[in-house]
Amino acid sequence: MIESKVRMDVRMLTWFTGILAFVVLVWVAKSLSELILPVFVSFLIARLLRPYVTKLTKKGIPHALSILIVSVICALFAAGVGAVLGYCGVQVAEVIPGYAPAIANSIHDLQDLVAEFLGTIGGSSTTFSEPSKLLDAEKIIAMVTGALGSTMTALSTSFMIFILVLMILGAGDSFSNAVLAAYGRERHKKILAVVHETDEKMRRFLVSKSLVNLLSGIITAIIGLAFGLDLAIVFGVLTFFFTFVPVIGGIAALVLPMAFAYLQFGAGGMLIGIVIALLAGDMIIERVAEPRIMGKSMDLAPVVVILAFLFFTWLWGAVGAILAVPVMAMIKVLCESIPKLRHIAMLLQEH
Repeated sequence: MIESKVRMDVRMLTWFTGILAFVVLVWVAKSLSELILPVFVSFLIARLLRPYVTKLTKKGIPHALSILIVSVICALFAAGVGAVLGYCGVQVAEVIPGYAPAIANSIHDLQDLVAEFLGTIGGSSTTFSEPSKLLDAEKIIAMVTGALGSTMTALSTSFMIFILVLMILGAGDSFSNAVLAAYGRERHKKILAVVHETDEKMRRFLVSKSLVNLLSGIITAIIGLAFGLDLAIVFGVLTFFFTFVPVIGGIAALVLPMAFAYLQFGAGGMLIGIVIALLAGDMIIERVAEPRIMGKSMDLAPVVVILAFLFFTWLWGAVGAILAVPVMAMIKVLCESIPKLRHIAMLLQEH
């Protein structure tokens, strides 16, 4: 009886300690997000790039040169992404001002509909009798074009992440040696096997997800070009990036080109055609391409995805929204690899 009570007390103490540690960890991650987030992203990127460095080293290329080659390729890729985003920014800055009257009229029509609805249900419509300050067309245009200035902050953060990735890759086998010294040779092999399996599954997930998003972006751009939609390529690029964000990303990727088609063509046959084409393309991606390319690489329950999206968005903002699904997938893979945590993995996966 006493022994059973002691076990219960120890179990309760373990749960309490774990919850307290989690709360402290979240508080630190939230309070020091400007410092922790770049380090966390750098660690993820370094883990994804490390196998390529290892392959080059095994081919006889010096370790330092292997790191340099992989880093240069990544820098060129990042520069290409930056050039594409810069092109999109220029296109938006040139095209959007010409739609200012249409945007203003649409906002006024929306305000009239809201006012009419409020009047129907007995609410006050005085708030919407004048153009809303929150929906002022000039402010929306200023926000869209002014967002280009934030690229300087993103570039500085990206440079810091690049340096951190180089430092982590340059550390070589320090992590492996530390695990060997701390746990011995037998547990060292098991721990490294779990780490390598997690890295490999995460890499496959990110590559397959990127391919699906790229295909989705190409389809969006082709549909836009076929219908003569302005900023068709921009919407294709936005679709690629937006669909990394769970829950609302895919919705935004569909709504934005549809809303812009309404501004350009009005409520006519062209708008209906674009809407049908975009919905059909999204259905093809979701029902045909995504299952074949990704398979069960994510396999997370929808509730888990939504909760992870809300939590990481609160924790780290837009970057957290993008990292939500990859981090949860990594946690699931890690739990699958540890026998005592497999029940947690079963709770996270889709049934």
